[in-house]
Amino acid sequence: MLCDFGCAVRVHQRETGVGKMTRPRKPRILIFDDNAQILSMLERYFTLKGYEAMAFSEPTSCSVYGDGADSCHNLHPCADILITDFDMPHMTGVKMIERQQARGCRLEPRNKAVISGFMDDEYIRKTGEMGCAFFRKPFLLTDLDPWIKECESRMDLSLPVGIRIKELRRPANDEVAYRCGSSAEKRKAVVTNISQSGLCLKVPEMFPCAESIVINDGSSSSCRSAEVRWVRKEDEDLFVVGLSCRQTVNA
Repeated sequence: MLCDFGCAVRVHQRETGVGKMTRPRKPRILIFDDNAQILSMLERYFTLKGYEAMAFSEPTSCSVYGDGADSCHNLHPCADILITDFDMPHMTGVKMIERQQARGCRLEPRNKAVISGFMDDEYIRKTGEMGCAFFRKPFLLTDLDPWIKECESRMDLSLPVGIRIKELRRPANDEVAYRCGSSAEKRKAVVTNISQSGLCLKVPEMFPCAESIVINDGSSSSCRSAEVRWVRKEDEDLFVVGLSCRQTVNA
């Protein structure tokens, strides 16, 4: 079986441990339900459990990219758990999960659950075949706890969540020199845009850094040390890399 670049990076991270954060982050959950009361109840329940809870009142194939995305370019999942209602406007929760999986969603299917009061046996079977959990409404919030505990056993909170932050970006065309982590070898790239929290690079080769980079010179951004958040292949020998700044220098 051939392994593409994203696959190779994930294998490298798994075997070497690179890409991990120095301090564990909060677990993150995405919640989808068009019933405002249930949505608020679930959001509060997980917040009290120490989660970063992101609540949505209608389905979307990917809460970060939106329906226009054809594939997931993140190196890590954008959440640790997902719970969705079945019967929602425009798309069922099962269909949303199917679309996510078709686009290469990084989140473990066993950490996704569908909730419904009247989902038929065919959809319950399909949910199980996808590897997801099912809970029939009404249920007590504590009924979720055994499943939540199983999900938490599969989480790695030392890894960052893969999410492209939507914020204002300033176009740039800066030729820079960078190196991977502690490597001494310098490589060339072009900064294409800069935001408050990071920047994007274009590199004329398969991107070699799995964890972090150090920008030595050439950038108009104050960012000098950055964490790799996502990698997208643009062409045969052209990659775009999203970076989140870890260290800056004063202008």
